Amino acid sequence: MALQSSGQITLNQIHIEAGGTSGTQASLNDTDIRSLAGISSGQIAFNNFYGASSGAEFVAAVTRREDNEAGIDSSSQAINLTGAGVQTGDLVVIAITADTSDHTNMNLIGMSEVKLHDSGNNLPVSLVFYGYWAAGNSNPYLDGTGGNSSTRLRAMSLVAGIFRNTNTSLLNSNNTGGSSGMPDPPSLTSVAGTKIIICTGHLDDDEVLTVSAPSGFTKAGSIATDPFTRGGVTGSTTMMAYKITTTSVNENPGAFGGNGNDYNDSVTMRF
Repeated sequence: MALQSSGQITLNQIHIEAGGTSGTQASLNDTDIRSLAGISSGQIAFNNFYGASSGAEFVAAVTRREDNEAGIDSSSQAINLTGAGVQTGDLVVIAITADTSDHTNMNLIGMSEVKLHDSGNNLPVSLVFYGYWAAGNSNPYLDGTGGNSSTRLRAMSLVAGIFRNTNTSLLNSNNTGGSSGMPDPPSLTSVAGTKIIICTGHLDDDEVLTVSAPSGFTKAGSIATDPFTRGGVTGSTTMMAYKITTTSVNENPGAFGGNGNDYNDSVTMRF
C-alpha cells in the first residue's frame, strides 16, 4: 500500500513500506529505504517518500505502429522509453508484432529475449523482450543479426510497458499460438515471490481497434496498424496486460477481448 501523498510521514511508516518490521531500527540512508524513494545517493528528505510504494505498479506504455515497413533499426528511430518516464530499476517489457520480416534473428539493444517467432507456420512475427533500466541506458532499437545490415518489419505494431517495483528477474514464462480468435495467453506454474504477471498478444492480419484485457488483468496498451491491405502485407495488432499479485499460484489468464479472428501468438511472464 502506497504511503500518503501529503501531511506528516514518519520513519517507521517508511520502514514498514520498505519491508521492515514496525518499531525496529532504521534510517533514511538505509539501502532499502533509499530504494523506496528512488534516490540512491545524495540528499534525501521525508517528503521524497510521498506516494512511494514497495508494491509493483504500472508506470506507462509506449505504442507505435508502422503501416508499411518498420523504422526502429537505428538509434535515431529507437523506442522512446525515456520520454515515457522510465527510471533506473524499472522493468521494461516490449512486445512487437509484424506481418512479415526479413530476419530469423533479431536483437533489441539492451534487452533479453523471451520469445522470437519469425515468419512461417502461419503465425505472425512475434517478438517479446524484457530488461531492467539502468543509469545511462539508451532507448532500445532492433539490431539486425541475421546476415542483413538492418532489421525490417512490415506492418508492425509495438507496445512497450514500463513497470516499477517488480522482481529483478524473470521467474518463468510460457508462450503459445492459435489459428483463430483472439490471443489466449498460456498458463504458468506457481513461483514464490511473485509480484506481477504480464501477458502479451500478437495477432496476424486482423487490425483490432478495441482490445480488452483478460479477466482479472488490466490493459497496459494495444495498437493496430492501418486496416488496408498493402501489397499482400495485411497488418497486425499487439496488446499487453498485467496483474499485480503477490499470490504465488498457478496462473492461467483468459483470452484478450476483441473481434480478431486469425493466426495469433501470446506470451505469459511472471516477475
